[in-house]
Amino acid sequence: MVGFNSSDFIFDEFDIVPYKNQKILFTKLLARIREVYGATGALATTPEGFKYTYELFEAGIGEEGKKKTVGRMIRAKTTDNHFLPHDYIESLQAIYDPQLLKQYMNAEFVNINGMSAYYNFSREASAGIVIPFEKLDPQVVNISIDFNVDPLTATCWVKDGQRSIAFEEFFLHNSYTERLIEVIKGRFPNKPIICHPDMTGVGRHTSQGGASRSDVAQLRNAGFTIRGTSNPLQRDRLACMNNAFAKGLVQIMENCSHLIKDCEQVTVNKYGEIDQPPGTMLTHSSDNAGYYVSNTYPIRGPRVIQL
Repeated sequence: MVGFNSSDFIFDEFDIVPYKNQKILFTKLLARIREVYGATGALATTPEGFKYTYELFEAGIGEEGKKKTVGRMIRAKTTDNHFLPHDYIESLQAIYDPQLLKQYMNAEFVNINGMSAYYNFSREASAGIVIPFEKLDPQVVNISIDFNVDPLTATCWVKDGQRSIAFEEFFLHNSYTERLIEVIKGRFPNKPIICHPDMTGVGRHTSQGGASRSDVAQLRNAGFTIRGTSNPLQRDRLACMNNAFAKGLVQIMENCSHLIKDCEQVTVNKYGEIDQPPGTMLTHSSDNAGYYVSNTYPIRGPRVIQL
């Protein structure tokens, strides 16, 4: 966004951008219309916590006592659209949990400062999410994978009708993709394996011997089926996890202690981004679980066709 002049700009889904980059991008956009009289700019986005959109249009920017907003904010609620099908709102309410409805239907800036990333998770027995260990012998094993060297993590899933159960996990220190493949084959010999990996592994190598194949290519070469083409946005991954917990679609056996710990302790900062405290082993297990849940229970809004 340098070296040209423009009369107008519109930036869509502005809050998807990490907060640290939003101000840089907005400043560059303004620089592109500085030589045009009567130039206009607009940001369109779903609110994602209290990010730069909130500062620009709600809280105001500038010195304390001199803060002002950069322009007018139009809060477009889904319920204000009179041209939607009569059952559209009911469909949204069935898809989203209450917290997501505030953001994605009512266009509210939701206070998520220090909030649990997986706010619909509970280990209380009444919630029915964490269940006792039970030895399973699934016909097909789904495995979600987060590629790292320390730790390299994976969660094993079985699909039971509409519900998915996390029944085992791997948490390998100072390890590599080759080692994970050995562990999976040793644990589930002669079983069909469907992998739901971090898809950045398509071009990444975390191999001890400097193997020429990427992480995902190694899984495929081992005879595993790969699900997924690209990683979902972090916000979408969190939404899918929380929605699955709220709708009773996911259960976790108590022996998956790392995943349970993540679901209890991982938080988001005030910008709605996952907070990863230095020196902890948090986020890795819940990250890999999110790849499976996003693939299996994607959140799709009701389809609208207008002729």
